[in-house]
Amino acid sequence: MIKKSLAGTNKNYVDLRGACWSGELHIQGKGHKANRDYGISFTFKNIPQGLKQIIKTLQDSAIQHGTLCSLTGSGTKYFCLQARARKDGTINVQVQCGNKLGETGNSVGNREYGYAKNFLNEGVDFTNLYNWLKEEQKGDE
Repeated sequence: MIKKSLAGTNKNYVDLRGACWSGELHIQGKGHKANRDYGISFTFKNIPQGLKQIIKTLQDSAIQHGTLCSLTGSGTKYFCLQARARKDGTINVQVQCGNKLGETGNSVGNREYGYAKNFLNEGVDFTNLYNWLKEEQKGDE
């Protein structure tokens, strides 16, 4: 499913689900078959501390409130996020978490809506995810 940027631009993003595993961001995307029957699965390993805090909080909330379930049918709880393949070869990930996620009442993200991060190429699997996103977000440019 295509969504618009959380930043209010007209850029198309692909709707994904995410989970926090050992401080890493694991994502699943439903769409054309890539490395899974349901679409694609990928784990971002180099996660900045601010994003780690957000995804851990969102994962805890997903477990408590049953936000989304794994596309594998395992019952693992996931939270919503979105991503897009950028022309420069990076992948931009946006996570919406509101402005009062932290205990202090301050946003723990780097954006008004939550957090955004451009991920650099992490090898063959990253390239597969990049190409999958590019195909899913057709009509963006």
